[in-house]
Amino acid sequence: MRNLKRPAKDNDSRPRVDEVIGFLPESLVKQRRNVIESYHGSQGYFCLPDILWKSRLGPFIDQDPTLGPLLRKASVTRRAKKANECFVTIATTILSMEILASSFAGWSSLYPEAANKARLPKAKPTPKRR
Repeated sequence: MRNLKRPAKDNDSRPRVDEVIGFLPESLVKQRRNVIESYHGSQGYFCLPDILWKSRLGPFIDQDPTLGPLLRKASVTRRAKKANECFVTIATTILSMEILASSFAGWSSLYPEAANKARLPKAKPTPKRR
C-alpha cells in the first residue's frame, strides 16, 4: 500500500521543453506553450494528439530521441493531466522548432545558432512492417 504522506514518484512538475530540447530559446518556448495551452484549454485537449497525427509528424516524433519517449509516455499513462502535459510539450517543441527553422517573425535572426540546429532534424522514412 502506498504511503499517502509521500508524493507519488511521477508527481513531479510537467516536462519542460528546455530539458527536452535544450537549444530552444526560453522566451519562444514560453510564448508557444501559452498559445497551445490557451487554445486547448478552451477547445479541449482531446484533439491535440489527433492534430499531431494528422499533420504527419508521427515518424518525426517517433524517431527523435527525446520526443519519442515523451510520446510513448503520453500514450500509456493513465492520467489525463500527465498525458496532456506530454502532448503539450511535444507540440510546443515542434512549433518552436518550426518557427526557428522558417524564420517566422524574425526569430532566427535573434537566435541564429538555435535556428541552425532547428533546421537539422529531418524525418527519415519509416520502414514498412510485415
